[in-house]
Amino acid sequence: MCIRDRWIVGGWSTKMFPGERGRWSDSEGFVRREPDTITLPEGEGWAWDSNWSIEISRNTDADGWEYASNDFVSGFYPINKTGFLIRRRKWYRTCHKKLKTD
Repeated sequence: MCIRDRWIVGGWSTKMFPGERGRWSDSEGFVRREPDTITLPEGEGWAWDSNWSIEISRNTDADGWEYASNDFVSGFYPINKTGFLIRRRKWYRTCHKKLKTD
């Protein structure tokens, strides 16, 4: 899951323009969803292992942000450059399926 910000004159903003992909969405930006809407299948023995965490990798800056000139058009980069208008940060949470015990 990802969160996005848009560059608006003066700095990064949490407000997206009308018609843009949602601020919170799946990693591809197509399905709008907030972290608290992600649930595990009920009655199937799943459990969360962790809280939500920011993914930091060689593809992000030190704070986990990736930058792009326009959402999903030219790809995302770990360095903010002039002309980049979108940034996103990936979040993850791990879970496991409980073993059945007799």
